[in-house]
Amino acid sequence: MRYNSHMPNQPARIFLMKLLLTIILGTIFAISQSGCIPGPVAPEHLRILFTTDTQGNFTPCGCSGGPRGGIQARSTAVHHERESAPGAVLLLDTGNFSTGFVTDIERTKAEYVTRAMAQLNYDAVNVGRFDVRRPRGGVLSFNQPGCPLTSAGYTYLNNETAGEEFSYPSSVIVDIDGFKIGIIGAPMDDLDESRLGFENEPTTTGPELLNHMKSIIGNENVQIIILITDNSMPWDNARLTSSRFKLASIIIAGQSAPLNHTESKSGEEISHPVFIPRAQSWGRSLGVLDLEMSRSGGIKSYSLRYIDLNEDVEKDPAFDGMTAEYLAAIDAPATGIPEIAQVGYIGSASCRDCHLHEFETWENTRHAEAWETLESLDRLRESTCIPCHTTGYTASESLPSRMVPYELRAVGCESCHGPGEPHKLFQEWRLYGELTGEDRVVDETDPIIRWPDESTCVQCHIPPHDEGWIYNTKIQRVLHD
Repeated sequence: MRYNSHMPNQPARIFLMKLLLTIILGTIFAISQSGCIPGPVAPEHLRILFTTDTQGNFTPCGCSGGPRGGIQARSTAVHHERESAPGAVLLLDTGNFSTGFVTDIERTKAEYVTRAMAQLNYDAVNVGRFDVRRPRGGVLSFNQPGCPLTSAGYTYLNNETAGEEFSYPSSVIVDIDGFKIGIIGAPMDDLDESRLGFENEPTTTGPELLNHMKSIIGNENVQIIILITDNSMPWDNARLTSSRFKLASIIIAGQSAPLNHTESKSGEEISHPVFIPRAQSWGRSLGVLDLEMSRSGGIKSYSLRYIDLNEDVEKDPAFDGMTAEYLAAIDAPATGIPEIAQVGYIGSASCRDCHLHEFETWENTRHAEAWETLESLDRLRESTCIPCHTTGYTASESLPSRMVPYELRAVGCESCHGPGEPHKLFQEWRLYGELTGEDRVVDETDPIIRWPDESTCVQCHIPPHDEGWIYNTKIQRVLHD
C-alpha cells in the first residue's frame, strides 16, 4: 500500500495525536490552576472608599465627641488612601448628601457639597431618601462629572398618563482596563414613609432590582456588582435583606459602623454577597475596603477599616477657597425665617430671682455653655447648627446667629420648661392679683412645664447629633430640685 508523501505513517500519527492531547490537557490544567478565564481580567487589588450621610455638612460637625468630618478632612484622607493603594481605587457615597429641605440655605449647602464631591472625583453617589425630598428632578440638577448620581429605587410617574415622567440613572458602570464594575444605588427595604416627601416612596421592588442586575450583567458585560444604599436598619436585618441579592458581590448598607470597627476575612469565611456596614453619618468617617480578587472577579480576601475624620486630620488647603465661599454663602440673609418667632421667652437670667438654686445648677451644665461650644468650634456661621444651641428656636431648620437675642444664646431654663413670660405673669397675679381682686386676663392655670419628658430632649438629642443618647442616663446630668 502506498501513502502520500505528506501523510505520516500510522505510528507517527499516533505519536502526534498523543502529543497534541498532552499539550491540550496541560493547557487546561494550567488555566485551572491560575484561575484564568476568557474575558477581561479583574484588578488583583481593589480599594473601595465610601462615605455616608453628609447631609450638607461641608464643614465639620461638632455636636457629639468633638468636630468630625468636613470636606477638607475628607479630601486629605481620600488622597492619602488613593496614593497608598496597591491597585485600583473606587470612591462611593451611600446617599443623603443633602437634607432634602428646599430652603435656600439647604440648597446652597447641597450645591457646595456636590461641587466638592465632584472635585474629589466620586465614581458613584446614591440618591438617598433625604435627597429625594426635593421636588421632582431637584436632585438630578446636582448630577455632574465626578458626582454621578444613581438610583434604581425612585421613579416619578405622571399622575395623568400613569407613565414614567422622570427617573435617576439606575446604575453607574466603571471600566478598569476592560473589567466592568456595575454600581447600583437603591433604598432596599429600610424606609419610613412618614419621613419621605410627596411622591418620594420607592417604586422599585426587589424582583425589579434583581432584573436590573441581570440586565447590566447580560447587556453591559458587567463582571461584578456593588450595591450602595442608605439602608440604615440594624446589621443583622440588613445582612438578611442583603442575602436576597445574590447577584451583587458587595453591598454597603445598615447602621453606621463604630469608628474602631475592623474586619478581615478570606476564603470560606467570606459571605456572598459581602456585607459592609456604612461609614459614620454626616461624613464623619471614611470607610476603606481592600479587596484581593481572582482574575475572574471573585473575592479571595478583604480587610475593612474606618478612618476617624476628627480634628487631628489635616485640612486640605486645596479646599480653602471653596470653604471660604461656602461660609460666605450660608451667611447670606435667610429667607422664610421670621426675625422673632419665639413669643414669651425672656431668658434664663429672668428665672434667677425666684429660682436661684436651680439657676446655679443650670450654670454648671453643658446646656449653659451651648452657645460658647459653637463659638469655640467656629460654627456660629453654620446657621443649621444654631437652633439646638439656643432657647426657643429648636423647631427652626436654620437660623443665622445674628437673629438670636443675646438672652436666648444657650440651652436655658425655657428650653425645657417653656416660655417664662406667661409663667411669670401668672405667678405675679397669684401673689398680688388675688389679694387686690385684680381680674385674671389669661388662663387660670400656670402654663409652665414642670416635668418635661423625653420628647422635649429628642428635639436635639438624636443621632447623629448625639449618638449615645440614653434618656435615663443623660437626664441625671441636668436634674435639679
